[in-house]
Amino acid sequence: MNEQQLGNRYDDLKNITFNKTDSDQINSIQVKNSYDQQMSFRSVIKKIKLDGTTYYIQLISNTNQLENTVQFFQKVIISCMIVFWLISIVLSYYLARKNMAPIMVAWQKQQEFVENSSHELRTPLSIVQTKLEKLLTTPNHTILDEAESIALALSQTRRLRRLTSDLLMLARADNNEVHVNMTSTAIAPYLEKLCEPYSEIAASQGKDFVLKIETTKQLHFDQTLMTQLLIILFDNALKYTREGDEITISVTDTAKQWTLTVSDTGIGIAPEHAERLFERFYREDKARQRESGGHGLGLAIAQSIVTLHQGTIKAVANPSGGTCFMMIFARK
Repeated sequence: MNEQQLGNRYDDLKNITFNKTDSDQINSIQVKNSYDQQMSFRSVIKKIKLDGTTYYIQLISNTNQLENTVQFFQKVIISCMIVFWLISIVLSYYLARKNMAPIMVAWQKQQEFVENSSHELRTPLSIVQTKLEKLLTTPNHTILDEAESIALALSQTRRLRRLTSDLLMLARADNNEVHVNMTSTAIAPYLEKLCEPYSEIAASQGKDFVLKIETTKQLHFDQTLMTQLLIILFDNALKYTREGDEITISVTDTAKQWTLTVSDTGIGIAPEHAERLFERFYREDKARQRESGGHGLGLAIAQSIVTLHQGTIKAVANPSGGTCFMMIFARK
């Protein structure tokens, strides 16, 4: 009945089986056209009555374009999944490396810390052991005969005590176990009292110890920790200055912060070493440090104390020669 309107499509569809039992059911039909290409259709048969006569109408719709579109989107989705999977792997690797970097640095520093601390502890212990063994070999000697050995053993014991105290301080600071008791303090009388013995030591060595306080305000800090911090910096300044050099302690303040500076005109620090000064056990000149009795923890402790006060510390070259340690604290 519809052959002329169907045209070439009639030849493609004329062999489709008509089955009344499939009425009202949607079925998929696969046929080949004149070009031997697979054609896909959806078919439904409807039963109708007209003037007492029953008719069957078969509705057929071509689904090739829809199936091709679905296949195309499937390929696109699979391709996108593969691309994004590869991108996620690359990003995961990059982020993992980036996040692991500080962990690896911390791990390396921990290994170095353990190695250095073991070395620092082993040296005085070996000396003490050697001197005690020597005393055992000469039981008839008097204290006067072995005074030098005893004095050296005592010196190394004191060094061990200082080292263990410093290590304990750093460990407590790392674990946030150090209690900071912030109190309002008149800075001028506090520094004058603290600097008095060091001023006398400097004078006995032919050095000038200058105190410059440019504020009369009350400043907030932990006096015990601040005293420990300044003693570390004063000791360093006295160690690395020569006769005729000057050590200056100055305090300035603004509305938002106050600055404490300890500077000297001593031998100074090479620029390539300035950034590593606050690393634990780091020494610019290991031989000189050992001769002066240092073990490379003082400035690390100083940095921890400043950090506990929520401040910053840095070492810069003094324009007059030597080194300047500048500490900046927020006003409370």
